[in-house]
Amino acid sequence: MSIRKTMSVIRAQATSIASKLVGMIRVACSPSRKTRERPRGIFDDYRLQSEAPELTLLKIGLVLVSLYMLLRVDAIANGSRDLSWFDEQATDTSLWSDSRRRLYSSTSAPPPDALVGALVIPSLDLAAPIYIDTRELHLNRGVGLVAAMAAPGDSGNAGIAGHRDGHFRALKDIKKGDGIEIRTRDRDLLYRVSSVAVVERHDTSLLRNTHSPTLTLVTCYPFYFVGRAPQRFIVRSELVSSHDRSVPVPRHSVLRSSMEPRRSI
Repeated sequence: MSIRKTMSVIRAQATSIASKLVGMIRVACSPSRKTRERPRGIFDDYRLQSEAPELTLLKIGLVLVSLYMLLRVDAIANGSRDLSWFDEQATDTSLWSDSRRRLYSSTSAPPPDALVGALVIPSLDLAAPIYIDTRELHLNRGVGLVAAMAAPGDSGNAGIAGHRDGHFRALKDIKKGDGIEIRTRDRDLLYRVSSVAVVERHDTSLLRNTHSPTLTLVTCYPFYFVGRAPQRFIVRSELVSSHDRSVPVPRHSVLRSSMEPRRSI
C-alpha cells in the first residue's frame, strides 16, 4: 500500500475513533437517559451506563491515547512526505573540512519530527535540512533555527545557523540580490539577500527582532580560520513571497527557481 493510501486509512480510523469518543462522553455525561446500546465496533456491546465511572474513564483514556498515536504517526509521515524531495538529493560536501565530513558521516540522521524544513540557495547550489534548534546533533547533519527568534515566514527576524566548515561554507560566495528559498511543511518562502556583513563574535545587533518578515543566516568567520573563529558572518534577507503548500503549484516552481543565473563555486 502506498504512503498516501496508508495515511488515508489512518485519517479515517482517527475520525472513527474521535466519533466514538464523542459518543462515549455524551453517554457518560447523561446519567438520566436510558441505557442505549452503542453501535458495534471496537467497543462491541458495552453499555457505559451500567459500568463504574472508573471503567468509563479508562475507556475514554484508551481512546484518547489511540487517537493521539494515530495523529502522531500521520503528522510524522506527512511531514516526511512533504520534504521527501530533499532526501533524494546528495549533499555536496566538496567545500567541507575533513573533520566536518567525518562528523556528518558518523552522525545518525535526527528523528523526522526534528526536521522543520529545508533551505535552498540556487546561486550557490546549496541545499540543507533545517532542524528545530542548533544542538550539535542537528548542525552535524544540517542547519538549525536560532532560539528566541521568529519562525521563517512570520513577522520578525528568523535566524538560521550553520557551521562555517560545513553546509554554510558556501555562504562565502553569496551576493546581495541572491535568492534564498525556505520550504516548511506548509509554506514555500522566497527571500532576497539585502545585506552581507561581518561582525564581532559578541555583536548580536543583526539578530534583533524586525518589524517585517526577515531571514538572517549566521555562521562563524573567517571560513578557513584555524581554531575558534573571532567573528560572525551574517546574511540578511527580506521576504519576497510566501506560498501556501496546500494550494497546488507546478513542480519545482518555487524550489530551484531561476531568480538569477547560477554561479559556479
